[in-house]
Amino acid sequence: MKSVLYDLLFFNVEKLRSDLNSVCGGGAGNLSIPFAWSLLLKFFIPPVLLTMLFLKFMASSYGAYGGYPSWYQGWGLFISYVPWMMFAVGLLQPQLFDSLMPEGELALAVMIVDPNKDAKGKNVEQKDEEGSPRAEPTSASC
Repeated sequence: MKSVLYDLLFFNVEKLRSDLNSVCGGGAGNLSIPFAWSLLLKFFIPPVLLTMLFLKFMASSYGAYGGYPSWYQGWGLFISYVPWMMFAVGLLQPQLFDSLMPEGELALAVMIVDPNKDAKGKNVEQKDEEGSPRAEPTSASC
C-alpha cells in the first residue's frame, strides 16, 4: 500500500528529479536537487499560482487596458476560445473538417486499413512472396 501511495503522489515528479539530477545535477558535477524540490513542485507551487491567478481575476484593474472599452476584453477572450471550440467540434464531428484536407490526401473515412485496397481506395490484387496472385480462402477456418 505504501508503494502504491508513493507512486500515486510522487512518481512522476520524482522521475523528473532523478532525470534532472543525472543530467544537470549530481551526475554533471553540480549540486543534486533535494526531495524538498519535489514536494514544493507538486503540492505548494500549483495552489500558490492558482491563488495568484484568482486574485488577479478579482482585482478591479484586471482587463483595464489604458482606458479602452471593456468589450475589447470580451473580444479577446472570445477569440482565444475559438481554437478550443474547433478542437471540441473536431472531437465530436471530425468529418466536418474533411473539406479542409488537401486534394491529394485521403478523407478520414478512406483511411481505414483495408488490405485489399491501395492508398487511393482502389481494389488491388493480393500477391504472395513469389509475386503470384494469392488464392482467396474458401472457408472460414482459423
